[in-house]
Amino acid sequence: MALQIRNSHIDAIVSELQSLTKARTKTEVVRRALQHELARVRASLHGAEAMQLKATDDAIKDS
Repeated sequence: MALQIRNSHIDAIVSELQSLTKARTKTEVVRRALQHELARVRASLHGAEAMQLKATDDAIKDS
């Protein structure tokens, strides 16, 4: 399936990032960007989950 970017502003951003990163295709740029964002979000979720578990552990110790 081909990637279609219909928004000219988004296309310009992808083109600029493609140029700066020397990516072969716009699809590659979008794939990398999505992978980076997914890793960032997963890390923040894991961090939040770890904080919640610590708070629960602390509450159990205090009771």
